Amino acid sequence: MIRIAQEEYLLKICFVGTSKYKTQLIREYAEGKFSTNYLPTLGVDVTTKKIQITNNLVKLILVDTVGQEFFGKTRSSYYRGASIVLFVFDLIDRNSFNAISDYYKEFEHQFPESPIPPTALIGIEEPNKAGLNYLRQMIEKIRRLLRKSISPKKIPINLEEAKTLAEKYQMPYYHVSTEKEQLAQIILELAKQVISSK
Repeated sequence: MIRIAQEEYLLKICFVGTSKYKTQLIREYAEGKFSTNYLPTLGVDVTTKKIQITNNLVKLILVDTVGQEFFGKTRSSYYRGASIVLFVFDLIDRNSFNAISDYYKEFEHQFPESPIPPTALIGIEEPNKAGLNYLRQMIEKIRRLLRKSISPKKIPINLEEAKTLAEKYQMPYYHVSTEKEQLAQIILELAKQVISSK
């Protein structure tokens, strides 16, 4: 975190993970629009947003890092100077969930002697799957699983698994939808922690 002037702060927030909805979640938060057309992040996307926290003007630099292994060495450099790091996975993609441990180790490696910045684990619900529609689809997935026609990698991540992983790395867990403004609340809570600690 950098203090630009009296009551003005600059916070760098890194989003890490292979979630295919991560970029859409960030764009909805930063720009107020959600797109169902998914284009993978190539390397890194950087977006800015200004928010008010009590009497402080806070400029956020939102760093959307790519998940692919090809960019692994580049990605780790973006952790430097981070005020907050958010680890993101899709609730219906077990591979994205399993990758979080590797990303956390990669992140932790960047802070060998200094305290690590605040972190959080975020599980993203598939867009347009909330409510009754979502419930119907989950029941159908369970039926297919019982018939052994679904790969174990496609079994949705349950709340207990997500909470256990978050506890392992001592960070809070949040379940969000890309169509809601929950990310704003998460960032507000963590940004308050960062500012109050200075």
